[in-house]
Amino acid sequence: MSKVCSLKSYDKCLLPAYKHHDECILHCSKEDAQYDYHKAWKDLDLFKKELLNYILDALFSYKKEDEKLYRENISAYLKDELPIDEFLEAKIKDEIVVFNNIAFPVYKERDEWDYTALLQRLGKIHFNHCKFYVSWMELPGVEVYFQDCEFYDCWNLQNYAMLENVDNVIYQGCDFQDRVSYASSEENIYLDYSQFMDCSFSELEFANTVFQKPLFQNSTHFKGNIETLSFQKCTHEAEFALKQIEIEYFDINKCVFKSKFEMEKVIVQEMRIMYSSFESILELLNCTFFEFFMYKTTCDAFTSFEFSKFGSFNREEAASVKFEYVTFRDFVNFRSAIFNGGLQLSRANFKEYPNFLYADINSDNTDVETFRIIKHSFDKVGNTTEANRYFAMEMNQQRKDTGFWNDPEKKMILFFNKILSDYGQSFLLPFVWLCILTIAYTLTLDFAQIFTIKELFPNNYQQIQSIINDMNHFAKNIIPYQKFLKEGMEFVSLIFLLFYTVFIYHFIVAVKRRTKR
Repeated sequence: MSKVCSLKSYDKCLLPAYKHHDECILHCSKEDAQYDYHKAWKDLDLFKKELLNYILDALFSYKKEDEKLYRENISAYLKDELPIDEFLEAKIKDEIVVFNNIAFPVYKERDEWDYTALLQRLGKIHFNHCKFYVSWMELPGVEVYFQDCEFYDCWNLQNYAMLENVDNVIYQGCDFQDRVSYASSEENIYLDYSQFMDCSFSELEFANTVFQKPLFQNSTHFKGNIETLSFQKCTHEAEFALKQIEIEYFDINKCVFKSKFEMEKVIVQEMRIMYSSFESILELLNCTFFEFFMYKTTCDAFTSFEFSKFGSFNREEAASVKFEYVTFRDFVNFRSAIFNGGLQLSRANFKEYPNFLYADINSDNTDVETFRIIKHSFDKVGNTTEANRYFAMEMNQQRKDTGFWNDPEKKMILFFNKILSDYGQSFLLPFVWLCILTIAYTLTLDFAQIFTIKELFPNNYQQIQSIINDMNHFAKNIIPYQKFLKEGMEFVSLIFLLFYTVFIYHFIVAVKRRTKR
C-alpha cells in the first residue's frame, strides 16, 4: 500500500507521497531544481495534472454539478480545449480558488507542461502558505493574494490585480529569501495596489516605478530587516511609511515623493538621497542612521529629523552628516537630534531658519557655516543662551581652521579667547585667572620688598636700574592708570592692571551671556 501525503494542515491530502518525499507531488519541496533557474522541474506533466485536479476539487467543493457547469467542461476550459463560453468563463472567474501549501516548481515558458496556463484561466486566486521556486508568474487579469508564502528565487513583481482582503495588500506575511524587483529600463511601470504587509526581505529594488498606493502597510507591532532597499527614478503618488525596520543600505535616486514620506524607529546603516524631490512632509522620527548623505534634493514641505541619531556611537569613528545642495522650502526641525559625527549645512539652502533645540552636535567634523546657521536660528527666536553656545562653537572651529602663518593676529585672538573664557561661555575660567594673577602680583610685591636690583645684579645694576626707571616713567604717563600704580614699580603694576582689565572684562561678559546676550 502506497504511502499517503503527510501534509495534515487544512484539508487532508489523500494523494500518494511523491518518490522519496513524505508529501505528494503538489506539496513536496522542489528545491532540487532551484539552483538551475532555467531548467524545468522533473515530472511537470504529473504536477500539472494533479494541479488541475486540485483546481477542479476546489471549484466543486461545495457546489452541485448542473447541465451547464460540470467537471468535464471546466477541465476542458482550463486546458484551453473548449471554445470560449462566456457563461462558463464568468462562473469560473467569479470563484476564489485557494491554494494551500502548494510548492510551485520551475517551469519553461510556452512548454505544454507550463502550469501557469491553468492559473491564467482563473479569476481569483488565494495563495496560502505556498512555496515558489519560480522567479515570476504572469497572471494578467487575475485577482491574487499571497498569504504566508515563501519565495526561494529572485522574485519579479507584477502589477497584479488585488484579491479583496482585510489588509488590502498583495503579499501578507511572506518571506522573500532572494532579491525582489520591479524595474523598467525606460518607460514607467505601475503598481496599482499596496504590495507588502509584515513581509521579510533580502533585497528590494525598484526602477522607473510609479506607486499608486503605499508600498508597505505593515502592522504596528511588526519588526523586520531589509539588506538593500533601492528606488531609482520612481514616483510615489501615495504615502511612503516604514516603522521599526532595520535596513543595511537605503538608496533613493532621482525619485519624486508626492505624498508624505515617513520613517519612525528605523535603523539604517547607510542612507543616500540624491537628485530627489519631496513634495509633501518628510518626517524621519527617532531613527538611527550610521551614515547619511543628502545631495541635490528639494524638500517642499515641513521636514523633521526629531529625536534621530546620526553616526556610530563611537564619535571618533562616526561619519559627518552632509546636506549638499539641498533646498528646504519650509520649516526644518532637528530638535533633539544627535549628530555623533558632526553636521555640514554650509551648502544647504533654507527658506526659514531650522530648529536645533536640544540637538547634540559633535563639533569635530562640523564646519563654521553650520554653527553660524544654527546660531542665527536661535537668535531669531530670542534664545540667546543657545545662540551664545553655538557662537562659542563657531569661534572654536574658526580657531582650528585658521593657520598661524596665514593670519597670526586672528589666530592669537581666537586662542586667547578660548583659554580665557571659552569665548564667553565660562565665567569660572576668568575667575581662576584673576585668582592666579592676584597670587602672582602678591608674590611679586613681596619679592621686590625682600630683594633690590643691586642685590640681584651687583655688577651692572646701574644700567638695569636706568632701564627700569625709564619704563616706570613711561607707565606714569598712561593717565587712566596713574593712581593705581605702585610707586617704584609703575611698569610692573601697569602690566598686572592690564591683565586684570582683560580678565575682569571676560568675567563680566561670561556672566552677562548667562543671562542676556
